[in-house]
Amino acid sequence: SFVKDMDPKVIVNILSSHDITAGECAGFSAAAGDINAAVNAALFGEDETAGALDALRVLNDSLIEKAEPYYYKHATVFLSRAPMAAAKSFLARYSDGLSETKLLPAFMHYERKRAEMKNPLAEEKTESTFVDDENASIKYLEGVIAQGSRSRAIFNYLTSLYSALDDEGPLFRFLSTYVPPSASSSSNSGDVI
Repeated sequence: SFVKDMDPKVIVNILSSHDITAGECAGFSAAAGDINAAVNAALFGEDETAGALDALRVLNDSLIEKAEPYYYKHATVFLSRAPMAAAKSFLARYSDGLSETKLLPAFMHYERKRAEMKNPLAEEKTESTFVDDENASIKYLEGVIAQGSRSRAIFNYLTSLYSALDDEGPLFRFLSTYVPPSASSSSNSGDVI
């Protein structure tokens, strides 16, 4: 009941020095209105995946004006540790004003890391958790397009992800939906997309 009268940074330091979990510290910081401390406490705790989920929960429950910079700042970490939860969280906040183009570099980094992890010659680096989910990026990009995004970069990147799939069905459905039949024979079909 006195959470608003306490300094969140001091309390988080005290809690963390007494083996209180990051999730509990994040809960206190969120209640105190210190989103930065809450997100940091959650992300830098022992369990990286649970921490990412806790941080996403804090951001999802916060006003978009306060949470928005933290979505962008930690997008790569969220995608690496909890890709589908991150994609769903980002998609849910798209209608609140979360920018799909500001998140695109994080999705591109995530997909590049996924490709590197599949390479048998790649060195194994296990400094942090990485969860490989082939559907997270596609789900997010399809979702923002369905909600009205008309960013050429989003359309092009989704097309490239579809092209990399073994199944050509999703690419065909996407092109059939967004490229008019009269434009498919035109030399300017790239402009239509």
